[in-house]
Amino acid sequence: MPSGPVLTRSDLLSYISRARSLGKFYKLSIYVEACESGSMLAGLESDNFVNGLTASSATEDSYACNCAKGICYADLFSYKWMTNSEQHNLMKFTVQNQYTDVKKEVHSSTVQVFGSTAVTDELVGYFQGTNGAKKDVMVANSANSSEVGAL
Repeated sequence: MPSGPVLTRSDLLSYISRARSLGKFYKLSIYVEACESGSMLAGLESDNFVNGLTASSATEDSYACNCAKGICYADLFSYKWMTNSEQHNLMKFTVQNQYTDVKKEVHSSTVQVFGSTAVTDELVGYFQGTNGAKKDVMVANSANSSEVGAL
């Protein structure tokens, strides 16, 4: 079981804000699997280049799956988004596409999305990688010019 201090919504949002101001990321997509996980991202500002998907609303449980002999090997939301990622070319599939698919697949809780639509319109591969398939993409270097790179 986890130990240490409890991570509160305030702590998480403060950390995200601080990390953004320090240039730790440009855009960020967070997936939160926990009972009442919607409470962790409520209030996430839409203009800060962050979005989050949660397994449930602020008042719901999230549920385990793949259980055998009293042991559950996954939680439904996490299992569904990871499986969904394995099934698509993530350089052609947006965060919004994934949210829509996973929301349809999870019936026991209310999958939610919070934050920036600028992030939900981005390709999942920018956040999760590319299923091992290398794709040529344009990436900006520090001099603001473009070069072809492989993700």
